[in-house]
Amino acid sequence: AYEKTGSPKKALYSFDSALLAKPALRRPAAAHVGRATALRALGKKRDAAIAVRKALKLEPNHREALQLAKELR
Repeated sequence: AYEKTGSPKKALYSFDSALLAKPALRRPAAAHVGRATALRALGKKRDAAIAVRKALKLEPNHREALQLAKELR
């Protein structure tokens, strides 16, 4: 949500926090996609690509991750 309101740093912090939370997220791939989106908005394309790869490793058919992977090429 933050990345859509122009606060990608807050979004990144939220997604990072969610990935560290206990109990673990049920679908952490979605948080990795959120991280990738925020990182891309911050101009960190390489880090965004790494986050997308982590998401796809967890959920190889994650639609948003697949789309974002194409956009980051």
